[in-house]
Amino acid sequence: MKYDGCIEQFTKNLQMVGAAMSKAYLIDNSVIFNPKLHYLRRHLVTSPQDIVQLNVPASRCFEVLLTNRYNVISQKVLFESVWKNQGAYVSANTLYQNISLLRKALKSLDLDGIVKTISKQGIVIADTVNVQEIENDNVDLSVPSTTLTILPANTERIQSAGKLKWLTSNLFLSALVALALGLMTFSIFENHHHQSHMGYFDHYSQFAEINGCKIFRPGMDNAEERYLSFVKNYPIPCEAQSKIYLTMPRAKPQVSMVICDKDILTPGVRCHSYNLLREVSYD
Repeated sequence: MKYDGCIEQFTKNLQMVGAAMSKAYLIDNSVIFNPKLHYLRRHLVTSPQDIVQLNVPASRCFEVLLTNRYNVISQKVLFESVWKNQGAYVSANTLYQNISLLRKALKSLDLDGIVKTISKQGIVIADTVNVQEIENDNVDLSVPSTTLTILPANTERIQSAGKLKWLTSNLFLSALVALALGLMTFSIFENHHHQSHMGYFDHYSQFAEINGCKIFRPGMDNAEERYLSFVKNYPIPCEAQSKIYLTMPRAKPQVSMVICDKDILTPGVRCHSYNLLREVSYD
């Protein structure tokens, strides 16, 4: 089965992960739940479809259920553990929606009927489910390095001294998951979209290059170090001759990444758009 090159790129990205460590749960010897990074993945990852990102409340609900898997957890306990302790107050409908999302995520990985509702009592993990706590969620792959070229303000190229390794933090893997699945946003710009995007990207300037892939940022954003840090520390699936357009609002975790097969101002350009999250240092 072909995924239009997605599996190949996904595999390359995984090879840059190294050992991303955190406590996790192995469910029925087939699926791993990482509560820190809020995702489910098959024990053996062979495609982007083998990883499912959970929203934070659904992930916290699942963690509470797994931690107390021999007990029925009341709605009150879930409300307090997931929302009230975080200073949030939500309706019962919000809880139902998140449990529903959790069940759908589990079912997508062939784990159906794990989360049970006990009438007038609460929610529990089915007693037929085998759950093992594991000390870490390793992605046991080597970490290759890659050559990064940084462009100064005068656009003269300066070769970086040596090669850079991509970071191996938990947040890195979280970003990889979102990137691999294209969870937040995916779009293709065709000819009829070309004119509407010309003005927006007209003022982007190149600031770096990785293995022949050119990377751009908004010319009006002077915080180049923020962009360089992201490029150095996060995996970017960009082939030679391609172009990446990054937008990173100051002091916000959102990152907009548009990856194009050629200059975005060129008619007929094809682009994939992703929204990711990054660690914020209030830059």
